[in-house]
Amino acid sequence: MTRWIQQSATALAAAIRKREISSRQLLEAYISQIERVNPQLHALVKDRFNEARQEADQADQQLQAMAPETLPPFYGVPFSVKETIRVKGMPNSAGLVARKDVVATEDATVVSRMRKAGFIPLGVTNIPELAMWMETFNPLYGRTHNPYDLRRTAGGSSGGEAALITACGAAVGIGNDIGGSLRMPAFFNGIFAHKATGGLIPNGGQFPPVAEAASPFLSVGPLTRHAEDLMPLVKILAGPDGIDQACRPMSIGDPKTVRLHSVQVINVRSNGSVAVVSDLQRSQQAVVDYLRTLGAGVVERNFERLRQSFFVWNNMVAIANGRKAFSALVRSGKGWRLSRELMKSMVGRSNHTLPILGLCLLEAIDRRPQATVEKAAAEGLRLKEELIETIGENGVILFPSFSRTAPRHISPAAMQVHATATLLLSVMPFLATDRAPFPMPLPLHTSYTSIFNVLQFPVTQVPLGLNAQGLPMGIQVVSRPGNDHLTIAVAQALEKRFGGWIAPRRWV
Repeated sequence: MTRWIQQSATALAAAIRKREISSRQLLEAYISQIERVNPQLHALVKDRFNEARQEADQADQQLQAMAPETLPPFYGVPFSVKETIRVKGMPNSAGLVARKDVVATEDATVVSRMRKAGFIPLGVTNIPELAMWMETFNPLYGRTHNPYDLRRTAGGSSGGEAALITACGAAVGIGNDIGGSLRMPAFFNGIFAHKATGGLIPNGGQFPPVAEAASPFLSVGPLTRHAEDLMPLVKILAGPDGIDQACRPMSIGDPKTVRLHSVQVINVRSNGSVAVVSDLQRSQQAVVDYLRTLGAGVVERNFERLRQSFFVWNNMVAIANGRKAFSALVRSGKGWRLSRELMKSMVGRSNHTLPILGLCLLEAIDRRPQATVEKAAAEGLRLKEELIETIGENGVILFPSFSRTAPRHISPAAMQVHATATLLLSVMPFLATDRAPFPMPLPLHTSYTSIFNVLQFPVTQVPLGLNAQGLPMGIQVVSRPGNDHLTIAVAQALEKRFGGWIAPRRWV
C-alpha cells in the first residue's frame, strides 16, 4: 500500500471514484503508517481512528449507490488537522496545561468545509505551547521530530502537521500561519504549503483566537506533498463564513491560466537582517536560472525596509491584537504569577515553556512609546506599497524561507538564551542586522516568513530537494494580494523541475 499513501489527494480521490481502492482500504493504509512512524515522530497527538473507520465504511457504501460525478471532490480521502483548529470531539488545548481537558464541541469552519468536500479527519497534530514558537514542543504532548533527522526540529507552529504529512501519515493537512507557522515547518520538512492572501480564508474556530483587526494576518492553509493539491484546497477553504468578519469575498484565479514566460520574477537574496547559508543561496539561484529558461523576466532587487522585518511584524501584530493580549491567554487562575512561574521554570517545575514565559515577560516590561509602535506600523505600510508597485500585476518575488535548513533541537538552556535575546532585539531593532557583531537568535530568523503576514501577501512554500546532509531545501514564492494562483502556478513549475517532495528513506 506504500504507493497509495504517497500519492496526491487529487489522485487518491480519482482512484476512489474509479473503485481502484476503497476509502476504508486507504484509511487503513494511513493508520498503519501512523502507527509505524508516530512513536518516534510524535506528530499526531490524538486520533479518531474508530470514527474515521465508520465514516470510511459509510463512504464506501454510498459510493455503490451514487454516480461518481455526483460525489464531493475529495470523497473518502483522509486528512489531518493542527490541534489549535477545532475538530469535533478532539482536544483543542493549544498545548496549555490549563486547557488539557478542553474538547471541541464543533468543527472549525475550515474543518467543516473539508468534510463537506469529502475528506475524513484522522486526528489532530502537535504544536508549540499556544502556537508561539518555532520548535514544536509543549508540556502536554512533548516534542515533535523532523522525519529526515530526529535530532532536528520539525518547525512551528504547524510542526506536527508538517512532520505527519512528510512521513505519509495523511494525504494532506490543515494548519495556520501568523508568522510563518505553515511555511517554516513545510520548509524544514520538505513539503508544500500556501499562506493565502489576508482575509481570503476564515479563521473561525481556533484557539488561541486573534482580534478582528489581526485576523487578516492569520491564515489557515494547506500542507501537501504535491503542488496540484494546493489550489483545490484553497478554493475549498476560501470565502466568508459569517464568523470571521475580516474574511471577505475574493475572486480566485486558476494556475492553469498562468503563462510563465510572461511572469516578472524579482529575486531577493536576503532581507539584510539575517544571512542565508550557501546551499540555500545556490538552490535559489538554480530556481532563477530555470525560470529564465522558461522565458520569465528576472531582476535582482534589495529592499532596505526588509531589514526591519521582525520589528515591523512585531509592532503591527501588537497594534492589531492588543499589546497585552498574550498574557491574558496564559494566565490560568487567580493564583497565577509570572514571577512565580519564572522561578519554577528554573527548577523544571513550571507548566509553561520558556518561550511562553518570555513572551509574558516582554508584555510585562514593554514600555515602548505608542509613537514607536505606530512608526513601525507605518513603515510596514510603506513597504507594502513599495512591494506591490514593484511586483506589478503579473510578478512574483523569490525569497528565502529561512536562513538555514532545519536546525537541531534547541536545548532548554539554549532556548533561554534565544528567548532572552529575542526579547531585547524586539525593542532594540537597530541591533538586528547582518552587520551585528553577534549571531541573531533563531526566532529572528522567522522574519523571512513573518513579514508577509502583516503585508497580507500570498506566499507558496516550495521544496527544492535535499542538501548534502539529506535535509530539505526550499524557497518562498510571493506575490501581491489576490495573486494566489500565480504563486501556486510557479510552485507547480518548480515541482516539475526540482522534484518536489522527496520521501524520507527511513519512513517511506
